[in-house]
Formats: sequence, structure tokens, C-alpha cells
Amino acid sequence: MLSSGRARRLALVTALIAIATAVALTGASATNAASPQSHPIVVKPLFSNPQYLSPGAVTFGCQSRPIDGSHGPRCYQPAQIQRAYGYSGLLASGVNGTGKTIVIVDAFSNPYVANDLGFQDALFGLPAANFTAVAPQGVPAFDPTNGDMDGWAEEITLDVLWAHAMAPGAKIVLDEAKSDQDQDILNALKSAVDGNWGDVISQSFGEAETCVGLPGPALNAQYHAVYQEAAAKGITVFASSGDSGASQFSCDGSHAILSPSAPAVDPLVTGVGGTTLNADGTTGAYLGEKAWTEQLFGCNPPATGDADINCSGGGFSTLFSRPSFQNGFNGNAGRGVPDVSYDAGVNGGVLTHCGICNLLNGLDPSNPNVFFIFGGTSAGSPQWSALTADADQLAGHDLGTINPSLYSFAQAPGLYSAAFHDVTTGNNNVAEIGTGYNAGVGWDPVTGLGTPNAAALLPALAGGCVTTPVNGPTNVGAGRTLCIAPGTQVNGPVSVNGGTFIANGASLHGPVNATGDSSVTICGTSISGPLSVSGTTGQTIVGGGSAFPGCAGNSISGPASFSNNSGPVEVDGNTISGPLSFSGNTGGVHQSGNTVSGPISIH
Repeated sequence: MLSSGRARRLALVTALIAIATAVALTGASATNAASPQSHPIVVKPLFSNPQYLSPGAVTFGCQSRPIDGSHGPRCYQPAQIQRAYGYSGLLASGVNGTGKTIVIVDAFSNPYVANDLGFQDALFGLPAANFTAVAPQGVPAFDPTNGDMDGWAEEITLDVLWAHAMAPGAKIVLDEAKSDQDQDILNALKSAVDGNWGDVISQSFGEAETCVGLPGPALNAQYHAVYQEAAAKGITVFASSGDSGASQFSCDGSHAILSPSAPAVDPLVTGVGGTTLNADGTTGAYLGEKAWTEQLFGCNPPATGDADINCSGGGFSTLFSRPSFQNGFNGNAGRGVPDVSYDAGVNGGVLTHCGICNLLNGLDPSNPNVFFIFGGTSAGSPQWSALTADADQLAGHDLGTINPSLYSFAQAPGLYSAAFHDVTTGNNNVAEIGTGYNAGVGWDPVTGLGTPNAAALLPALAGGCVTTPVNGPTNVGAGRTLCIAPGTQVNGPVSVNGGTFIANGASLHGPVNATGDSSVTICGTSISGPLSVSGTTGQTIVGGGSAFPGCAGNSISGPASFSNNSGPVEVDGNTISGPLSFSGNTGGVHQSGNTVSGPISIH
């Protein structure tokens, strides 16, 4: 996404404005070239009629484009993102943020966002949103000739629509600051926290940490005080980590400097970086990710303006020291960002109805048949906020600051492999400053701990893993997760029927069978009985090998069979007392390093 302008005023918070390219409902687009500007990059659309496959299912040509960007950007609609990041079963079981409120802090206003919600919900089969906009200090009348207002209006559309898409039962409150000056943003944020407006707060904006509040007294301490109040009240706070890689613009906006983005850099805020997501163009099945360095616009070319810097923001603070939850992850003395990441690529971006985008392209804002592809780290903060609202509902209480929990999960190899997609390739180098960082195994200052698998992460956030013995037959049904902690025994058979099962360093005394829309992760565990995984659609990891190095091999007293699975299957480094068989698996199989007292068959 783009910052809100190259010549940014002093003390101005810049929205991490989403890069957008318009598509018609069959995905046809014009060939208008992208250029640096203060609002999203827009390709003027062509028109066509919606193509409904079933209620809530629509065909877009951009969904089937190659992820390499050779035929234009790939796009995803809500159901595909829900599937790729593991929400689907939870949403189907009613875990959708009901009873929780997401507060989205932005500047100015958007007179079209309520209509955008209605069009998006109708097209994609989402329930009507419980949405309200509040301007605690008032806002000026919307002026479509004002570039700053246009950019923030586009940001509002992305934030509101995609928070709703991942937590369709949650209430959405748009908190409108009267301008994008630091003090006005702070006032709006403080109003939300003081007034207990919500359970989770999303912030898709930022600037260099040393520029906050200039030329007057720095406001970082005042922002931090509000985040302390939020933490004390159990409110979770997110912020996008920025779209200019290891850099931010200098305080006078003239050049790039090595700096992380505030407010994401505050240790009481969960910073969200960016990836390029590769998911199946039809089903949304997860296929892989890399750090976001936009193939269409590029992060590394010499700087000629905002549009040349489009990759995941990250780095180390000079104002905040390394928090204790990052000990063992971050060897730098300063706080590292981001903490986590999410799909941010325009190539692989999210389909969004955007009335203001239509207006700026000379189109009718109320035309329901024109959608735009949005990208950038702005897309991640509202969706991580939605994920947390879902987790709050599941837990029955607000989780508050989640950073310590996220990093503790990463110290449990089986849970980490199940709850996160660890993104290990790519970088956020910026040529103008001559440096940047690389993604790697575990936490890194490009993609953080990685992207979520909500099916495993939400239950872990909501209640953690089982640490007491489980006796009797155990069934993990649709949308449910059972996580078995190290040293814990399960006495009896385990059946996984559409849920998520995680065992790390456990003892399973009985057979394990998984079927349906299930995900299975078993690491460093002894299984006294056969293991069967058949007809599953989720990811299966039974010993991670080099692909999932934190997941140790297992001891299985019986045959192990994997058949007719459409999700990926990883079976590495296990000792199996019986045959090992693979047949009819369409999602890909990797097996190596297994010690088997019987034949190995692959069909």
C-alpha cells in the first residue's frame, strides 16, 4: 500500500493506504499503468454481469490468474481467505465474533462505506453488518477533491469491510479522527479506550517512530499511556507495520530512513506485517506464502516516490527496548516488529467494493458490479483484529494484550507448526537506504511469527492446550480444536471428524483416525495404536522434517496410512511399527527419514 503522499506534512500520520486495482465481476481489467500518487493505484474497470455459482459464490477471472503476476494480479474473496487462514470451520460452528466489538481508528470519513458493506455482504453471502461511525471531535465535510480525504476514505473501506468478513458477527465501530494529525488521531484513540467502545482496536496507519508529534513535544509517551490503559481494560490493539520495508519516510517527507513504523512498534501493540499469499483460486486451500515484496510495483528499485516502496514493514526500535516476550527470538536490543503477518500483496489481494474508488474513476459509487483488489499491510490489521474478536467470543472474555501468548506458542514446536504458517522466504530490502532484513525460520523482522491458522490459533488463544490426562474416547468435531500439551496422556481412541488435532510431546494410548475437513499435527508423540488419515482437506503434519523443523518425529505402534487427502501431507522422521502407506492423495505428499518395520507403499 502507499503512504498518503510524498510531500507529507510534519507531524502527519500517514494512512497505509491500500493499493487497489479495479476488476469487474468476471475479472476483466483495463491496462492503465500504475503511477505514484496519494491514493491507491487504480486500474479503470470494465463492466460485466455478476456470475453466481451458488448463493454467495461468485466467479472472478482474477481468482484463476497465476500467482507470479504474469497475467495481472490474483485476487481472493472472503471465503477463500477464510479457508486459507483456517477460519472456515470456526465460522461454520458459530465462532464469528458475536457479542464483541471491533473499533477501527481512521481519519476523516467515508460517505459510501455503509453502502459498500451492503454490496459486499450481498455478493459474498455475508450477514448484514452491525456498523456505526462515530466522530468524537467531529469531522469536516467529505471533499472528494481532497487527496488526503480520498486516501483515508479508501482505507476506511478496506478496514471496515474486511474486519466484517472475518468476524461477521462482531459489531464494527468506525472511530473517525477529525484529521490525520498525530494529536487528532491520539484524541480519537483515547476516546475509544476511555469510553470502552470495543474489545479490539485496529490501526492501519503509521510513520517513523521518531517523527510522532513533531515539531512539538513527542506524543509517543501519550500514545503508550493509552495503550497501557487499553491493556489494563483487556482491550487488544493492532497496527499495520507499514509498506516501505525496513524504511519509513523522514519527518519532512524528503527521503527514506531506516526506521520501524509507529504505532506498530509499541510493545503493547501487535504489529502486523505482510506476505504474498498463494491459495487455490477456487477453494482457497492454502498453498504457501512468501514475504511481501510486491512483484507488480517492487520494493527494491531506487526510490522515485512512494510507489517504489511496497513491501512488508519491519525492523528494530531505538525508542522501545526489547520486551521480555521477544527474548530468545530477537537478538537486537530494541523492540522488533512485526509480531505477525497477513496477506498484503496486490497480486493476491482482497476483493473489495469501493464506492469512493468508483467516484474517483468517474463511475457511479453505487454500482454494485465493480470491485477493487486491495493490498498492503493495512489489510492485515483489521483482519487480525477480527480473528481476535472471534477468539474473545470463544474464550468468553477479552484476551487483552496477546503478544506474550503469541510468542509462548512459538516456543511449543507442535503448536507453532499448527497455529502459524512460518514464512521463511523473501526480504524487505530498500535500495534507497541500502539495507533491509530477510525472512527466516521462526520470528523475523519481515513477517514476524508468520500468518495465522485460525483453526488452531483461536483455541490456543482462548484456552490453551490440555495439560491434564484425557480419559475415554475423544472426538474432535467440525470447527473444534483439541491441543494436547507436552507430557499429557490421552487414554483411549482419538477421532478427528472435521476439526483440528494437535499433539506435541504427548502420549496417545489408542488409535488415531482423522477424516473430513480436518487438520492434524503430531510432533514428538508416542501413539500406541494405528494412525489413519483419510479424506481430509486440511494440512497433515506427522513429524515435520526440514519443512517444519520444530516438529519432531513420532513413535507409532502400528500401521500408518494416509489416503485420499486433498490437503498437503508431511510425514517425516517417524518410527513406525508396521507398514506405511499413501494412496490417492491429491494435495501433495512428502515423506522422508521414516524408520518402518514393514513396506512403504505410495500410489
